[in-house]
Amino acid sequence: MSNDREYFDDPEERFTCSRCGWSGARSTMAFELFDALFEIRCPACGQRIGVVSYPTEDQVRKAALTGNAEAIRMLERIEGRRN
Repeated sequence: MSNDREYFDDPEERFTCSRCGWSGARSTMAFELFDALFEIRCPACGQRIGVVSYPTEDQVRKAALTGNAEAIRMLERIEGRRN
């Protein structure tokens, strides 16, 4: 797995909650955003499933160059803030 994969993964990747057994796609999970990271939580019971740090600008640029749609949108926002 490349470093870019850690940040720009498949939104339909499946997860299972260790507390209640819920299973579903990342796109259906609850998120709590913080300054430097976000938590992924089970939508059924609220159990924290993971903590992810935001990608660096270099990681966003590399992923955008490979055609990753999420990274391209992020790069547009980054560059838009500079203008």
